[in-house]
Amino acid sequence: MKVLIVNPPMDVNFHWGYPPIGLAYLKAALNGRHQAKALDMAAYSWEEVDAALRKETFDVVGISSMTNSRGQARRVGRMVREMRPDCRIVVGGPHPSSFPEEMIESCRADAAVIGEGEETFRELIDAWEDGKPLDAVAGLVFKKDGAFVRTPGRALIANLDDMPRPDFSDMDIPRYGKSLLYLNDTPLHGKRVGSMFSARGCPFKCSYCSTSAYWSRKFRPMSAKVVVDQMEWQRDTYGVEFIVFMDDLFTVQRKRVMEICQEILRRGVTLPWIADARVDTVDEEELQLMKKAGCFGLFYGVESGSEQILKNIQKEATREETVKAILATKRAGIKAWGFLMVGNPGETLSTVKETFDMWKEIQPDGGIGAMLTTVFPDAPLYRLAKEKKVVDDDYWKSDARAPIYTGDHSFRTLRLYQTYLYALWALYKLRSSSWKGRMDTLRRALRYFRWKRQHVAVDY
Repeated sequence: MKVLIVNPPMDVNFHWGYPPIGLAYLKAALNGRHQAKALDMAAYSWEEVDAALRKETFDVVGISSMTNSRGQARRVGRMVREMRPDCRIVVGGPHPSSFPEEMIESCRADAAVIGEGEETFRELIDAWEDGKPLDAVAGLVFKKDGAFVRTPGRALIANLDDMPRPDFSDMDIPRYGKSLLYLNDTPLHGKRVGSMFSARGCPFKCSYCSTSAYWSRKFRPMSAKVVVDQMEWQRDTYGVEFIVFMDDLFTVQRKRVMEICQEILRRGVTLPWIADARVDTVDEEELQLMKKAGCFGLFYGVESGSEQILKNIQKEATREETVKAILATKRAGIKAWGFLMVGNPGETLSTVKETFDMWKEIQPDGGIGAMLTTVFPDAPLYRLAKEKKVVDDDYWKSDARAPIYTGDHSFRTLRLYQTYLYALWALYKLRSSSWKGRMDTLRRALRYFRWKRQHVAVDY
């Protein structure tokens, strides 16, 4: 069968800075028996989407959908159905995994893949090719005789080392990396970026995060050898100049991180790389070795400087651990990025001030951003948001972006809290910086507010 696997357009005028590894793995899963093509339309206009779909020939279209791209996924599904009435359509990804029946209906699809998709998607295409019933395909929702059928859940892939390498051959690798704002003014800006997993799953249970609903809380790592094999392979095959690890959390197991770094050094691999980390999963020795092995930067989910807020969101990390980890990262020569959230349950003006005080103490050199807390399906926070009438399951039938958590405060108040945090930071930097530093602060502030205006017009 001819299979087209697509990412729908983004809802704002920028594209992801990484090659979409999910599409690359799905294509690799079909290689051999089926003719698969991966098409990343994240940066396409709708005119370009229409032209691309009309140009391709296919028997099946697989549409990947995040929660905030579900509206675009629906539109792509409807376009495909109108162009090719006999084509089969499959939806998959985080949002269809949470609301498969609704996404089948609204995308005019034939089936939805639930959770980890490679094996389910391949078996589904095989069943259609062979004319076999779909009931035997685990991890699937489809319609039969006018009613929805949900097959038993599929076990997670036990050994990620056995997976075929992701196939990026349809993607224009040189165009990625240019839209990564956080790499502006760094040596990596504009360079060829590769994306890869070294593990799947996160064992933690932060209340705002829906990752465990998709990957489960079971942490499944690749071996150090396979990780470094893939780094070398992306460099040699696609000319990749640095790697972004797409793991939910790279630093879950200290021993594994050390093994990967030692393998990188043993082979003399010189690719710089970036990953997500937690403040309570790193230490000085580990960070020093990561730096030697090419780690350019780490992204930390700091969330708040208030101990009470950290407890409220089940972060299982403390303010003290945050300060210790960020300062150790900077001493190791690794850029530290920090992500803050404004508006978690229990947030007050006082807790926002606590966050600023911590921010002032750590001053991550990669940068820091403070976003309003957003509610996603299947996150523990979603249950509280439903209780407080912030959102209900019918909300997701709309194309609106995931809502801000307004269970404690109005959206207007939360925006004031967010502005207050940034204003405190800007005033601090303007008072304590050189003339050059002040200009840099103003430039960063203008860049942020230009970006935020674009998002606010769509989000709220």
